[in-house]
Formats: sequence, C-alpha cells, structure tokens
Amino acid sequence: MAPGSCRRSIFPIEPFGQLSVNESHHIPAGGKTVNDIEQAAQLSVGRACGFAGFGIAMTVLGLSFDPVMAAKIGAVLSLGLTLTLLINASRAHQTPHETTEVWLLIDRKSRPPAHHASRIINDARRFAMLWFARWSAASSALFASIAILLALARTP
Repeated sequence: MAPGSCRRSIFPIEPFGQLSVNESHHIPAGGKTVNDIEQAAQLSVGRACGFAGFGIAMTVLGLSFDPVMAAKIGAVLSLGLTLTLLINASRAHQTPHETTEVWLLIDRKSRPPAHHASRIINDARRFAMLWFARWSAASSALFASIAILLALARTP
C-alpha cells in the first residue's frame, strides 16, 4: 500500500488521520488496531440505536389503525433519535473513555495506553454516532414523506 493512502474504513470520513493507515497498524504500545476500535464503537452505538429503532417500530405498529398518525409519530420519534445522537456526538469528548462500552468491549491485554485511548475511543464513538444519526435522519424524512403522501391520498 502506498505511504499516503488509507485503506477503506467503515466510516465515510477517515477520523484518525495517520493512525489508520492499514489493517496491521497498531496503536502504539497497544494490541488493537484502530479498525477494531472503530468496529467496537459501531457495535456499541448500533446496539443502542437498534433498541431505539425497535421501540419506534413497535410504536408505529401499535398505531397502525391510523396510518397517517403512525407515520407522523415515526417521523417525530426518528427525529428525536437523530437529535439525541447529534447531542451525544457533540459531547463525546467530555466522556471519560474508561466509562464507555467501547472500552469494555476491548480486551484488557490489548487496550491502548491512556494517552492515546481517550482520543481514539471518543473519536470512534463520535463518528459512529454521526453515522447512525445520518441514517436516523433519513428514516425520519422517509416517515414524513409517507405521512404526507398518505394524507394527500386520503383527501377527496
């Protein structure tokens, strides 16, 4: 691989600059690659978003007797999830890395040193939250579009 090129990450933007040059690059004095930490952050945030999405889906399903209202509620709840993710992403650097689920997902023997771990873990969490926020916003827009189309179809 060329010295200046980066391999494709799970994130649309390369969040760590020089730290994720290739798969075999390890964090100094640690055993995990940056990609492993990115995947742990995706798993952690994805799990939380999955539970929220399940709750939104069950609410929409429960309101299926009125499809327009169900779609509107789905749009509002998805937008709420988006805003929650954006707020948490903006505060990610204020969270001590030792209290995150990502830190717990990493094996004790292969955790990066503290002076690197805080920035790497919190950046990975931030980018994962932004990635899921984008998809949550898209689902909110989809719900809103469905609500508008159903309301137009209902009007005589």
